[in-house]
Amino acid sequence: MGGILNWAVEGCIKWQKEGLLKPESVLEATQDYKTDVDPTSLWVETRYTGNEKDSVPTGLLFDDYMKLARDNEITLPENFDSLRFGRTIMKKFKSKARRVDGSIAKHYFGFKLQN
Repeated sequence: MGGILNWAVEGCIKWQKEGLLKPESVLEATQDYKTDVDPTSLWVETRYTGNEKDSVPTGLLFDDYMKLARDNEITLPENFDSLRFGRTIMKKFKSKARRVDGSIAKHYFGFKLQN
């Protein structure tokens, strides 16, 4: 019985020091599930850089999202437009007007479109 108790105590000490790490297969499965449940998360993950120097005009970002939705057969409400896009999907991201090439357009910061 002493061997089992020693093994359990050693395991407990290791757990307290290192914590429980999730296996790679669990991390991958979780990411796949999140993408299936919320397909927009993949779009945000692949375009959001977090760098305030990166910015994209709201219209281009909306067009890019709509292309992703069409290409991946994501069903959107009939009344889904750029205003609803800004109020729902982009609500947690910072945007403001910026002058580019002489005209003013609203931009989202921290985003970069893929080539």
